[in-house]
Amino acid sequence: MKVIALTSTLDMNNGWGCQASNMIRHIGEAGVEYATAGIVSPVRTGFGISRLDILLNRIMKNVKRTREVISICNADGRFDLIHSMTENSADMGHALSQKLHIPHVITANGTYAITLPARNPVFREAFAGADRVVSISEYTKKRMAEERVEADVDVVNPGVDKKKFCPDPNVEKTDTVLFVGNLKRRKGIRFILEAFAEVNRKKPEAKLLIVGNINRDYKGNHEYRAVADYISKQGINAEFTGKVSVDELVGLYRRAKLNVLPSKSERYYFEGFGLIHLEANACGTFTVGTYDSGNEDAITDGRGALVNYGDVADMARILLAVLDNPPEIDVADVRSWNDVAADYIEIYENVTGKRVAD
Repeated sequence: MKVIALTSTLDMNNGWGCQASNMIRHIGEAGVEYATAGIVSPVRTGFGISRLDILLNRIMKNVKRTREVISICNADGRFDLIHSMTENSADMGHALSQKLHIPHVITANGTYAITLPARNPVFREAFAGADRVVSISEYTKKRMAEERVEADVDVVNPGVDKKKFCPDPNVEKTDTVLFVGNLKRRKGIRFILEAFAEVNRKKPEAKLLIVGNINRDYKGNHEYRAVADYISKQGINAEFTGKVSVDELVGLYRRAKLNVLPSKSERYYFEGFGLIHLEANACGTFTVGTYDSGNEDAITDGRGALVNYGDVADMARILLAVLDNPPEIDVADVRSWNDVAADYIEIYENVTGKRVAD
């Protein structure tokens, strides 16, 4: 089976790129042949397109890439399917699907599965016309239904590379808690800081590691300045690690007693899943997230806990309990990208009426 993969990024350092790269790799290993020339320019205007020059820039770039993909089809023979792996490539995928008369699948990763169809009729038509939209979580599917995004939706949760993210019995856990992400409001950094202030009052040796490529320009970055000021004022034992490599991140997961990503949901901003939770679990580490978010799909009983966003007392209670007595995590059934590949192959075969092996 030959598939055209459309994505705005293959950068492993962000959620979209990590998802797309791993799908292409692992579904490809299962027998699907991908063409990935159609990397499209992202919509940069937040809620739809508001400036003509940005619109024209996107159109011209995508016209060029559409021609590139069509030329590949002409050179390599007929393709069986188009897969828009990021929501902002769905418009191009829909156009190509009509041009080439082949099925179109869209992956719905979260926020943009709502904002783009809600604010832009081109994307609304693309989602409604897709042969299948694959949501990364039941939560994202539910939010799409609430916002009346018309689509034929299946759910396939992401996975993790269990060859990289795995426990090491020789590594001793320390009194550290990881927060892996940026300082965006929906990541919940202020919530975890409020809870950790309570933790440090009872357990001052516990440390919060804030992991990620964060601009620590005190004068120029008001988000960082607000967080740094709060940490200083409350006397929180916290450290910004900066950007780390995958190997370094795995080491941090293994040594931490907890991982936390307390996602905050709003109408047009929410966490579609929370891959960080799976990565921590795969390394043998307990993880904490929030209800009313994609975390509900990512966290299972025995490997983590869910709290209501803003419930500082409950969050602090869980952190202290796990710091004092971290549970053993069964990593055997943590979902892998091979599991994801199997689910997508079934969808590919259903919408095309063909077997991958054919």
